Amino acid sequence: EKSCDDEDFKEGSVEQELFQSYDSVIQRVQLNLEAAAGDFRLNDTAPPDKLLTFMKKGNIGNYSMTSEDDSTVRIINLKIEDSKVKFRNQGMRVELGLNPKPIGDFDFDIGAASIDFDLSSYNVGKLSIDGGASSIDMKLGDMSELTEVDINAGASSINISIPESVGAELKTETVLSSRNFEGFKKIGDGLFR
Repeated sequence: EKSCDDEDFKEGSVEQELFQSYDSVIQRVQLNLEAAAGDFRLNDTAPPDKLLTFMKKGNIGNYSMTSEDDSTVRIINLKIEDSKVKFRNQGMRVELGLNPKPIGDFDFDIGAASIDFDLSSYNVGKLSIDGGASSIDMKLGDMSELTEVDINAGASSINISIPESVGAELKTETVLSSRNFEGFKKIGDGLFR
């Protein structure tokens, strides 16, 4: 696993920083993230004057950030500009910071990436993951009355943790994937509570 402190990772790496300023009018954020390849982490939080911070180290390609507001909702799109991932690429590490005040809806399109997000301090409305050959670790909290999670993944390792105090229902449609839902009881075909 590469780290921002590894010498081979630093060599030839490019830094990129993007951000969205905080606006108290914004009550909900829809973050659409394209994670083609690399290591994506969520650091504690964004500074109070920022809605989102993005820092990238590595040479896979730069990201573009676009946003639009729809009344009290800000839609943020983070996409890789050059998605030509080649074997000589050294890797990429991305650290995101989020402001905990607005409700967060997350749509992640993940290729061959590693995602490690602790969202337990955030009010998550929706979490949608479309994953390829990825490793996904997510931790959800109890800040929201209802969180909808939709996962469509191929050859992925997915670990999602939720507090025991939160009621949850899982519906699965897996064919060739193994599944282990610790703390859940099988109710029916593909249904766990």
